[in-house]
Amino acid sequence: MLEPIFENGVITIGSLFIAWGVALICGIAVTVAYRIKNRNYSKNLIVSLILFPLITQTVVMLVNRAGENDMATFGVGVAIAGVFGLVRFRSIQGNSREISCVFLAMAIGIALGVGYVWFALIFTAVAGTVFVGFKLLPFKGEIKESELKITVPEDAEFEIEFEKIIKKHTAVMRLTSVKTVKMGSLFEVTYRITLKDENKRKPLIDELRVINGNLPIFYHNIILEERDGL
Repeated sequence: MLEPIFENGVITIGSLFIAWGVALICGIAVTVAYRIKNRNYSKNLIVSLILFPLITQTVVMLVNRAGENDMATFGVGVAIAGVFGLVRFRSIQGNSREISCVFLAMAIGIALGVGYVWFALIFTAVAGTVFVGFKLLPFKGEIKESELKITVPEDAEFEIEFEKIIKKHTAVMRLTSVKTVKMGSLFEVTYRITLKDENKRKPLIDELRVINGNLPIFYHNIILEERDGL
């Protein structure tokens, strides 16, 4: 049952299409597991997760068939190192959920690349079940963080005036970016904050508007997982 479908290193049309079909099925399964209880994802990442097993399987399969015996094994090692080294998680840093799914898809592709179709299916089922199971558990480890963007007049001392107010309402505050807008006549200052009380966002914004000249203020809730969260 767990024997490779590429008998004696020979790839037939039938075994090739079986491997490709299973790769797509496993990729779709990984994508479904990733989307459960997750609303923040991009179309590009979804397509990538579906195609990762197929692409990895093809690379490993081609390199594995390029040599014989020890050389083939060495080739597989080089291919795996190259595939993992070329992985990019989008232009922004991926979170733990995305990284886990990407490496899961890669592992499935490697198994299929050497012909272990049933192993790939079983591994997908087991890993996907564990992944979804942990996501559905009622962990209390979520850290609520917010992004606060304030449009600041050019002559305002935001390091003193605004940060004094923000510190009064927050448990954690850090400045993440400062950029000019409106041809340099205004600044847009971005903070990552954790409020002391999630129900008291309005008092913070109202106090900022007083010294902000009623310029735009953008407040956005972000949920970050703990280090070991998915």
